[in-house]
Amino acid sequence: MTHGVEPLSPALPSFLTVTNTKSRLGLRGLREWIGELLGDTDRLTAAGLFVLAPHPALSAVAGLLAGSGLAHGAQNLWPDTPECTGEVSAVLLAELGCSYVMVGHAERRSLLGEDDALIADKAASAARAGLVPVLCVGELQPCPRAELVRLVTAQTEPVLRRLPDQAPLAVMYEPAWTIGGDRAADPGDAAAVFEVLGRLTARRPGPARLLYGGAVTPGVFTRLAAAAPLDGVGLGRAAYDAGMRRDVMDELLAHR
Repeated sequence: MTHGVEPLSPALPSFLTVTNTKSRLGLRGLREWIGELLGDTDRLTAAGLFVLAPHPALSAVAGLLAGSGLAHGAQNLWPDTPECTGEVSAVLLAELGCSYVMVGHAERRSLLGEDDALIADKAASAARAGLVPVLCVGELQPCPRAELVRLVTAQTEPVLRRLPDQAPLAVMYEPAWTIGGDRAADPGDAAAVFEVLGRLTARRPGPARLLYGGAVTPGVFTRLAAAAPLDGVGLGRAAYDAGMRRDVMDELLAHR
């Protein structure tokens, strides 16, 4: 089923900042928060900000962001076949104006048992519909660096094998143990991860961006970018605090 929509085939900005809202704000809170963002669109657009919203809010978010220069996307999708009641296809997400969709989030891996094969199916479906998959990789708990590199490689390679050659991709290293916490990944560990991700994504012609997410507060990007090249970040709580958001945006733009 195509719903009569043409793939969006979005261009991939050189720098990306993603905020996954989960369902923490509710629709009213989401409207209010986006209203705050619209007061700072020049800075946020320069940082490549896009908002990943829950499925029921996507139409509202699309309307709020229309003409702002800020993109939006979804937090999950279902592969092309077979259709699954209660799930949402990539084609429908494209019809709703999405440019991005997240796949492989640590919570879906751990709580719902999503494996690398299913995540690769989702990423391929997203790419065929013209969406940019945002692949999340990383460890559930701190582990030795060699094990971390093996894990991230195993999580990334199936997606790269399934994606169309020219399809854009964003890969975000987000250690699950940092989510909602106060401590970001060790710069040495992050450097090892981004080194292997750079090698893996360089094997295909399609553009790729490498992001870090997990306890991102002012100063984290600077520390990690000093250890490894980064194309952006994923923001959690810093996205909802106006002062922290401004400080992180200034930091990102200073390092672009």
